[in-house]
Amino acid sequence: MSMRFENHFFLKSLFALLLLAPLPVFAATLSIDPPAGKFGPGDTFVLTVRLDTAPGECVNAASVDLHYPTDWMKAVAVSNGESLFTLWPEAPRVDLAEGVVQFAGGIPGGYCGRIQGDPEKTNVLVKVIFSLPGNMVGGKVATGPEPLPVTFGAETQVLLNDGLGTVAPLVLRSGSYTRELVSVGGKNEWLDIVHGDTTPPDAFTVMLEQDKNTFQGKYFIVFAAVDKQSGVHHYEIAEDDPLQLGFTRGKAGEKALFVTATSPYVLRDQTLGSRVIVRALDHAGNIEEAILPPKDVQSIQSTLAEGEGGTPTLWWFIGGGSALCGLIFLVWFFYRRRNGGYTEEA
Repeated sequence: MSMRFENHFFLKSLFALLLLAPLPVFAATLSIDPPAGKFGPGDTFVLTVRLDTAPGECVNAASVDLHYPTDWMKAVAVSNGESLFTLWPEAPRVDLAEGVVQFAGGIPGGYCGRIQGDPEKTNVLVKVIFSLPGNMVGGKVATGPEPLPVTFGAETQVLLNDGLGTVAPLVLRSGSYTRELVSVGGKNEWLDIVHGDTTPPDAFTVMLEQDKNTFQGKYFIVFAAVDKQSGVHHYEIAEDDPLQLGFTRGKAGEKALFVTATSPYVLRDQTLGSRVIVRALDHAGNIEEAILPPKDVQSIQSTLAEGEGGTPTLWWFIGGGSALCGLIFLVWFFYRRRNGGYTEEA
């Protein structure tokens, strides 16, 4: 009787202890690879932001702020060519003045961690390329080793793939580096990546959008390209006349120049009569081009019929072809006549 009572009391006590004890919390991890290192003036090095998930956990988006000291280091480029993310609501960008690298990306269906036994590190979000200046920056002279911390900002977060956008518990592992007085002569991994990239970005599409609450209801385009080697560096856009390629519609003789742009982009020609060309350039200078054809076909047909805005290219071809045929006929006619082809019978 007493034994049963003692066992019952033990079980109740154990249960109470389990309730009071902290439950294990599984969290996603954002880390910087490598976590430490030494570099010197003139050195260029690559830091990789990696994402690891907790066992049985899947995530589908992340928003990351990465901070670094601006005195002795500079973020010169960000590559997302090897990223596990396929969507980029906020493409990677660098704020040189503040020393911040920002990006927000996602993956449909979620990311559940590296596959068991996979030797490749497939958990890459972005690669940030840093360079170190000389021993004098802004009047400040380096007299000894300088600490170079690279840390995650307070706004950094990862979202679970639960259909609710729940913020995941998160472990942040920042990097701690040292700037020496002389170069350590390390391998420039970034130059190797750029020099080995001879492939243009993947083919992409340009989508035309309009919303009364966006850009004052004006037409705009949305686009995004992926480059699996060095990553997309920037985009360029031009709008030209489909009847006079390379020239601005409605402005005779004015060339349609490419301008650096980002997505979304508000169209200059809100009549939708222009052809829109979007170029994606990677860090090695390779180019992939996508074209959005004009939507205002009726306006183009009117231009063809009335000859508005200068002589259309199509009419040049028609007129030139007719003139050429006439010239050939005249040459043939006079040749036959001179050689007796049309002599009268005696």
